[in-house]
Amino acid sequence: MKGLSRNLTQRLLQYTDTVHNWFWTQHYAARWAYLRFYDRRDAAVQVLTLPYSPWRALPHARVNRFCDLPRDFSSLFPKHADIRAIILDKDNCFAETDKMQTHPENITALENLRRQFPGSRIFIVSNTAGAFLHEVRHALGINLRLKEETETATGIRVHEHLHFKPHESVGKNVLMSLIEDESTGVKAGYNVAVVGDRIFTDVLMANQIGAWAVWIEDGVKPSNSLLVRLEKRLIALLESRGVKPRLPVAPPRTEPLPPSDAW
Repeated sequence: MKGLSRNLTQRLLQYTDTVHNWFWTQHYAARWAYLRFYDRRDAAVQVLTLPYSPWRALPHARVNRFCDLPRDFSSLFPKHADIRAIILDKDNCFAETDKMQTHPENITALENLRRQFPGSRIFIVSNTAGAFLHEVRHALGINLRLKEETETATGIRVHEHLHFKPHESVGKNVLMSLIEDESTGVKAGYNVAVVGDRIFTDVLMANQIGAWAVWIEDGVKPSNSLLVRLEKRLIALLESRGVKPRLPVAPPRTEPLPPSDAW
């Protein structure tokens, strides 16, 4: 009887664990579906409102491919630009989509950026490697190891975010992380550059936080998708109309007060 009772208890525990895990997974699945809908709606609103502020879609600098970035990264911008940190996209920027390893032709350029922006002054903000909090990815099995494997492969920290770019919380959160880390020297978006291959995510995010935007026009593998073609036609249209990107504004300088005996 004791053995039968023990087996029954174990089976009941296994059953309740199975039921609990199922409900837990369903909760996060519903949360994931809602976030995807919410983020797509937010992205659609931002794109549809571009006619009212078209400068948000324009980069401040561009290169054909990631490997074309100059050795002196600051040479892409006006002399007064004060770039102290950099945010990188991953997919089709310096790595192939859904791959962790840097594409061979981009290794030199990426290492050059790591030397210019060491440690916490360089971030990867990716909609694949960094999207969703760890608990959500763990529950659903989505990109469970992609963040960690990307960090290991590149030696660069991947910023974890709940929403997808270009949701405004993504850029604001990574900017606050840079500002709060005193070792970066970042005071505002003016001190940050964003490098990515997409207009509707990377360039929009850069302009949202008042940062400098660098557009990788072709990426690792040139895409012929509808959205990419739309982005390129939009840029050509805006430039033909004479629309200019809005330059980031430097934060006001705060000079220390003179000593009291100088008054």
